[in-house]
Amino acid sequence: MKSQIYKNRLVILLQSLAAAYGATVALLLLLAFLLLKLDLDETAVAIAIAAVYVAACFVGGFLAGKKIKEKKFFWGLVTGALYFLLLLALSIALVSGSLEKVSDILSAAALCVGGGTLGGMLS
Repeated sequence: MKSQIYKNRLVILLQSLAAAYGATVALLLLLAFLLLKLDLDETAVAIAIAAVYVAACFVGGFLAGKKIKEKKFFWGLVTGALYFLLLLALSIALVSGSLEKVSDILSAAALCVGGGTLGGMLS
């Protein structure tokens, strides 16, 4: 019985992560279009990317909270943390193992976890 509950939660988390990364793709495509049309400066792009992290994790956390229906903020937090860890792993793999500034990494982690938690709380 408990193993089925854990399996269901894992499936829900994976679905929520897929939705979050789907939202990321859609929002980054929109950002690319805006860059093409508006010629945004570097600061605006950095802010937009941070907003994409928060929005995508919000979507994932919201879906996880809606589907699991208990401890919603916790499952939103977990979704945001998993999103960040996958993002970090992909970044390390694609940039051949080098990490930029630790402060940037911690900021991204806070944005992802915060967005996921907020999504879970509001679900």
